[in-house]
Amino acid sequence: MEVTKLRLVFLFSFSTLISRLWANVAEFDDFWKQHEMQARKLALKAYEPSPENITNQLNYNVNNEKTIDGRRANVHIAYGCSITLQFVHNVIIHNIHVHHVVESHGGLIRDSEDHFGFRTIGDGDGISIFGSSNIWLDRISLFECQDLLIDAI
Repeated sequence: MEVTKLRLVFLFSFSTLISRLWANVAEFDDFWKQHEMQARKLALKAYEPSPENITNQLNYNVNNEKTIDGRRANVHIAYGCSITLQFVHNVIIHNIHVHHVVESHGGLIRDSEDHFGFRTIGDGDGISIFGSSNIWLDRISLFECQDLLIDAI
């Protein structure tokens, strides 16, 4: 008798569970299937397996009217690198971590598509601002910089 009750409880629970598993499965019509295929094709077309190929093209230099936004990401500029804002205006830097910045030697850099220039020695500041205006630094974490955290001239 006890076994029969357990079987009935199991059967009832199992049938209720199975019906719940299939309850929210939608039957997509051709319209939504076509949108899915189009979205999949666009995502595969935009996919780049080597992200450095994208970032190397985009991040040569911080120019005017630029926003560097680290929200929803854990962005670290660290171990020798720093941010330099030189003769720019209207720049927003939001929610990034700058740490373990060390003094660096100067050198030849490409600062636009058609110009190469000489960058002076970096003195170990986390963020260097020189000759710039309308700079907004918001929720920046700075620590372990060799010289100063922020140097604004």
